[in-house]
Amino acid sequence: MRFLPKTKIDVGVKEYLDKASNDELAPYLSELLEWVQDINWPVAPIIVQRLSESGMEIVPVLNAVLQGEDEIWKYNIIDNLITRLNPDVMKASMDEVVRIINDPTESEVREEVNQVAKDAMCLYSSSV
Repeated sequence: MRFLPKTKIDVGVKEYLDKASNDELAPYLSELLEWVQDINWPVAPIIVQRLSESGMEIVPVLNAVLQGEDEIWKYNIIDNLITRLNPDVMKASMDEVVRIINDPTESEVREEVNQVAKDAMCLYSSSV
């Protein structure tokens, strides 16, 4: 699959991501989302932009990250991707965001994931 980056600077995948349908990307969402672990990687914004156009198929993949232990990845997913999803998909992904707001772990508080979750909730509230 040419739309899967080979390195963090593989910005050439944009052409292939833009051509791929959501159905084509669906089996690779977890792999694509891994490239958003560090939003400073040149390929990360490209992946975010394309995944922001995803449908409901992305929700379980997002939830898996938000239920995990990588707080920086959670922060990046909430701040850069969830806030860009279409309102219906965003709504479906808000359960874990609400959990982070209401019952954050110590590490989520330390890394300010709960704060970015509150910001995302404000954006979501203003979009509905």
